[in-house]
Amino acid sequence: MNASLWKAVMVGPAALGAALLVNGLPAVAQMTTLDQIKDYTRQGAAQQQAQVTSVSEFSDVKPTDWAFLALQSLVERYGCIAGYPTNPPTFKGNRALTRYEFAAGLNACLDRINELIAAATEPLATKEELAKVQKLQEMFAAELATLRGRVDSLEARTATLEAQQFSTTTKLRGEVIFDVGGAAGSERALNSIQEAGGTARTEVQDNTFFGYRARLNFDTSFTGQDLLKTRLNMGDIPNLNTATGTNEGRLAFDSTTGGAVQIDRLFYEFPFDNRKGKVRIAALGGNLNEFYETYSPFNSSGNGAISRFGRFNQSFYRAGSVAGVGAMISYTFSPVFTLSASYLAPNGGTGGAADPDAGFLGSTSAATVLLDVKPVKNFKFGVGYARVYATGTDGSPSLVNLTNSTGTDYAADPFGAAQGTDIPTGANLINLGFQWDATPKFILSGWFGYTWSEALANAVSSTNTTRKGDTAETITAALQFGFPDPFGRKGDLGGIIVGLPPYVTSNDSGQIVRNNNQVRTVLRENNDTPIHIEGLYRFQINRNLRITPGFFVVINPEGNANNDAIWVYTVRSTFTF
Repeated sequence: MNASLWKAVMVGPAALGAALLVNGLPAVAQMTTLDQIKDYTRQGAAQQQAQVTSVSEFSDVKPTDWAFLALQSLVERYGCIAGYPTNPPTFKGNRALTRYEFAAGLNACLDRINELIAAATEPLATKEELAKVQKLQEMFAAELATLRGRVDSLEARTATLEAQQFSTTTKLRGEVIFDVGGAAGSERALNSIQEAGGTARTEVQDNTFFGYRARLNFDTSFTGQDLLKTRLNMGDIPNLNTATGTNEGRLAFDSTTGGAVQIDRLFYEFPFDNRKGKVRIAALGGNLNEFYETYSPFNSSGNGAISRFGRFNQSFYRAGSVAGVGAMISYTFSPVFTLSASYLAPNGGTGGAADPDAGFLGSTSAATVLLDVKPVKNFKFGVGYARVYATGTDGSPSLVNLTNSTGTDYAADPFGAAQGTDIPTGANLINLGFQWDATPKFILSGWFGYTWSEALANAVSSTNTTRKGDTAETITAALQFGFPDPFGRKGDLGGIIVGLPPYVTSNDSGQIVRNNNQVRTVLRENNDTPIHIEGLYRFQINRNLRITPGFFVVINPEGNANNDAIWVYTVRSTFTF
């Protein structure tokens, strides 16, 4: 037998023994470099030589343990196992093993084998042991061949991916929506001021449309933990406010870029403190629903709710419709508590509000904070607060919009316009949200939101009665019933959403209306409660395609019982790659 074969034969039993360490090595502090692994190995060997010469010295190892004989061989024959240097020594064989620990233990055993080979004081393998190794090779020949083939195939696929990859640091993801939909109903909705002023009622534009929305996401990571996101967006799916007369009829995925490509997301995100915290710096599209917990299984515009209202509480997660430039931070203090905060301002704003009370740094802005609580595995809830300053003259958006274009007109802009610009407005928002995964096939979630708004300037005119200090109150609420995989089809999702779109319950501000030689003041509040009812079913056709038919109806649109109910229907097809 030549020298190399003899060494291989002698090393064989030790290598097999080292493999048993997967279920037996003690858990130790994780090493991060090869030098640290070597240090650990040397220290472990020193400890073993000083304290453990027999497996019986381990206080937590018994002869009845299933791996006792293997551990005894490694300790007493090869001398390459060290336990915890406690008094008495312990092995802790039931604890999990890391790859670093396995590498350190294997290295220690191989070093010990090399020492024994060099000393050559006794045979390391008997004929019986060699026969066992040969028998094992014969018994598992088919499995070894299969494994070898799988590894070869994996290497070939890896080489192909490396040759055809888009980038070493950037992943390209895409989403394309094709949608067929429309609106139905008798007449477009009017608010109470329009109705009192004699605005003519017109029919709902109920023509069926076909539209699309396309998005490309470029996700770049420089360290493997950070993220630089750039998103391109284009689309032509109509805003159904025009067809129905109210923002309560809008779809979740409408897009009116007119076919022009726009960059609508640009932010950089990185973790800190061992990933307990994360920070996001946004230059475009700093939307809180993509950073905060939303307590909604219907969050996604491409695969969730079909209505804009049904996704989440837009008044909080898109506070003031100023999702643009700013910063967000989140920190997980424990598995139960996470605290998040943000400050955002609109893109393209000119700043310089006339009223120094109208916002931090004198510009339209929104500051938010959310406390997320997860007391048990299948239940979570959150309490959020937002402070919004809307100047009404800040370039983009040029209008006060406290609800991100959901709910009634009064809820979005409670104090109206004066001399062509909206009245500077301050608002305090409270949001309560929850999600309960009751069973694998049923999810109950929802929210309640309250907004207290204040006029920050006088706007008394021939039509507007608003004075500085006037206040308005707005509420919104919803319950979402989710049914994942209801018929055993993986990826399917059924949903029912019932809620109250944002509407104004009280308001000091009003508008002077003249009609048929009559003059009256109409308050900008909703006399009736709008009700939203939505149903949808998402079919998972394959890995890349989901089709979601659905509808929703709004009763008392614009908070006005004189309006007929408005229906919206759609079939959304979403391709992802």
